[in-house]
Amino acid sequence: VILPTVFQERRKGKIEKVFVATRRKITIEKLRELFPEEEFKGFPEKAKDPEEPFPECYKDALSELPKPGIVIVATPAYTIPEILESCGRKNIRCCPKI
Repeated sequence: VILPTVFQERRKGKIEKVFVATRRKITIEKLRELFPEEEFKGFPEKAKDPEEPFPECYKDALSELPKPGIVIVATPAYTIPEILESCGRKNIRCCPKI
């Protein structure tokens, strides 16, 4: 529900860029299949093994996030505090979804 809504808001001109950070490249590949008409930058995208985990790739996405930016965190609850802390250090608004 979250990603289709974000894409819809981008089509309305309310969002400029969409970044998606996941633990594995295979998830990015599946999202590209599900949303073939939608533009987004995926993290990790350049991994050689699509199943290899990159649990901190969200940090790369945060580094590239244009200002002003907002982060929607849709992740297991135990990972939210670390992500919120990373957002706070970069002065990025964050909206956790549990």
